[in-house]
Amino acid sequence: MAGANLAMAGTADYFYLGLAAAYEYYVIDRFAPGIEVAYTHFFPNRDYGYDAPHTLSTLPYAKFVISRSHAASPYLMVAGGFQVEWGSAYAVNAGIAGGGGGVHVALGSRVSINIRALALHYWYDDPRVYGYSDDRVYRDGNQTYICNSAADCDLSQWITANKLLDGSQYQACDDSDGAEQTNCGFPKYYCRPEAALSDDTCIAPSSDLPDKKRELIFPLITLGMTFFF
Repeated sequence: MAGANLAMAGTADYFYLGLAAAYEYYVIDRFAPGIEVAYTHFFPNRDYGYDAPHTLSTLPYAKFVISRSHAASPYLMVAGGFQVEWGSAYAVNAGIAGGGGGVHVALGSRVSINIRALALHYWYDDPRVYGYSDDRVYRDGNQTYICNSAADCDLSQWITANKLLDGSQYQACDDSDGAEQTNCGFPKYYCRPEAALSDDTCIAPSSDLPDKKRELIFPLITLGMTFFF
């Protein structure tokens, strides 16, 4: 069996592209070793402070078909491989291991739908950056703030402020000695103490996933068509 995969996804913030090719060969009845090679790239529509890496994954696997019928043929898979990245200051390499299964659902004598779900574990040789690098993240309880740079990320020396209800200007909610007042509602902004309070000098709260050394369970779901010759 030989196959090709195309994956695309996107929002206003990014576009994701994935290309893959796979080959497997049944060495005995119902059992086939195989390999899948995939290239993926993430095209961000905003500045994260670094270039998104190019990713190439190689995933050898073994596939065992549980049963065969004219209606459906379910199968199990185990897989393990590696991933390499390049083109970014935050490129990381990873080992991959996991497994799952799928099913061929017949649509006729020569066509079927192939549904496959894998749960993969990744362990990276360096922290994997999701969104912004953690050295640019200031955490205040459960809230995160994105700093302009790692050297500028001690926001504890900044004052806190709120925006007025009409959103036209900021109002500081600190005492003159920097002690925070309890009347600083949400969302709370951090602002440069030596500058006038404005959108250019105040940092809004943000959402950012923490960088990771491991991806415990990465779900990989594939839906495709199979043609028999």
